[in-house]
Amino acid sequence: MRWRHALAALASLAIVAAGSAAAQEPADLYGVWEANLGSDTITLELRPDGSGSGQEGDRVHPLRWRLDTAMQPAQLLFTIDGEQMVSLVRVDGPGRLTITEPDNRVAESFEDGDTLTFRRVAETATEAPAAAPTTAVIGIPTHPDIYARLGLDISAPQTVVPAFIAAVEGYDGLAVYFLLDPGAREFAWRSLVMAMDLGTLLGEGTGAEDREGTMRMMREVFTHVSEETTRPGVPTSIAEPFPLMEAVFRYAAETGLRPVPLPANPTPVFPPQFRFLDHGRTVADVTVEGDGEPAVIHLLASTSGRWRVLGVTGSGGDGPYTWLLREPR
Repeated sequence: MRWRHALAALASLAIVAAGSAAAQEPADLYGVWEANLGSDTITLELRPDGSGSGQEGDRVHPLRWRLDTAMQPAQLLFTIDGEQMVSLVRVDGPGRLTITEPDNRVAESFEDGDTLTFRRVAETATEAPAAAPTTAVIGIPTHPDIYARLGLDISAPQTVVPAFIAAVEGYDGLAVYFLLDPGAREFAWRSLVMAMDLGTLLGEGTGAEDREGTMRMMREVFTHVSEETTRPGVPTSIAEPFPLMEAVFRYAAETGLRPVPLPANPTPVFPPQFRFLDHGRTVADVTVEGDGEPAVIHLLASTSGRWRVLGVTGSGGDGPYTWLLREPR
């Protein structure tokens, strides 16, 4: 496989430590690295702010990267043009990296495939560049994005899945909403508002098998957010997605429903399994084990390398089914 193809499709790169000091900190990887591929020179630059680039010949490809030491072995997350693949990376000593040929699965060992040996040819600053002032215009307040405000880290499946499980188990509809991929949010909204289908969000056994039951449940759901969705004297509701998801999960909590088909006492199993779709899209499947049949949480990477949940495939009364989506539409 040509390195150019790898650069256009890198994902989670697992770091395998070669000793006690190997790849334990992002600073171990800062710098400009070079490797030889036949007559070509491959250049990889990793900067402290999480940016970087890969170059083969005249072609330069910007990238984003992040070292995740919460996993064992640690993981280096690359995003290039929204596409990802998987490699093993080993720090063999000061100024030396060994990387296996990228593939859509992590190799079991460095003997499983071809490798490239990189040497560090230039250092880089150990401090990230100072952030631009957040109050460039006096009098206009600035705030963190919604994920920072909610305390949600969507940089990797390993951070999204535990947060999603906690939100589902805690019936936190607002957090669930923002952890969903926009396509899944739209699917949920259309199912509820356009098709009057509560089963899509509440799961099997909701009691909404007929129109009368559905309308009764819809009225009960909407009472949870009536102040946010209705105007005095006007019988119709404003079908905003945020309060609707919150209302559905409040209703589920009060009635004892489990909307998402996760096993009891759910525990995610890492690493994820990656699926590479058309147009550079990447899905990560994370198995969740617990009391009962396991489930699989499906996540989609955005073009900026952030991850959100498409849906969950688990077991119901009539067999396996998917809550929301398994793949993007």
